[in-house]
Formats: sequence, C-alpha cells, structure tokens
Amino acid sequence: MGDQGTPHRVVDQVLDGLVGGAQGVVSGIGGGLTGAGEMVQRGLDQPWKMMNGPEQPMRAVDRLLDGTVHAATVAINQGVLGSLKAEGEAVQSALDHPSQQVGIPPGLGGTLARSPLAMGRFPRLPFGR
Repeated sequence: MGDQGTPHRVVDQVLDGLVGGAQGVVSGIGGGLTGAGEMVQRGLDQPWKMMNGPEQPMRAVDRLLDGTVHAATVAINQGVLGSLKAEGEAVQSALDHPSQQVGIPPGLGGTLARSPLAMGRFPRLPFGR
C-alpha cells in the first residue's frame, strides 16, 4: 500500500518492526508462563502416576490458567498492539495521499535518487571556477 519509498514509510517500517518485536516479547512471556506451569504440573502428577491414577485434580486449574495466559497474549498482541499497527497504517495512508496525488515528497528510491545532485552532477555556476 502507498508509496514505499517516502520518508514516512521508512519510519513506519521501523515502527512496525518495534511493534513486531513487542508482540514477540509478549508471546515469549506467555509461552514461558505456560511452560513453567506445565513443569509444576508434571511434578504434581508424579504421585498420581505412581499409583496408576488419573491426572490429578489440579490439571483443571492448569488448563484454566493456560487458557487465561493465551487469552491475555492474544488480547495484547491482536488487541493493543494490533490496534497500534492498524492506526499507524491509517496515518501512513493519509500521509501517502499527497505523494500519490502530486508526487510530494519524492520517493527515496525514485525521483530523488535520479536527481543530478545524487548522480554527482552539479550545475555550473555562472561565477567562480
């Protein structure tokens, strides 16, 4: 969407990277909590397994907590952080409008890169050297 070479799009890509990183951290924390809970549950399951019994009753609480952690992870990643990404895209789209209509500002890889100054060609001044 939009003009990928405009300066505000470059900033948007950096911010999207930060949001993606935050989503990864949230997912990592959720996975760590779930993994730690599973380790505790395995320890609590040992006496029940030694008596050839079914899973111990605390497994119900573990499943409830796992679901709560997953719900919180989804709510943060898709809710809060997802909303930030969506709002950022709306702002970028609004900033793209002038670029799409009249070509201002020029894309970083387009007109600006082909300008005489970027190619090392400088106009001759009528005075001096």
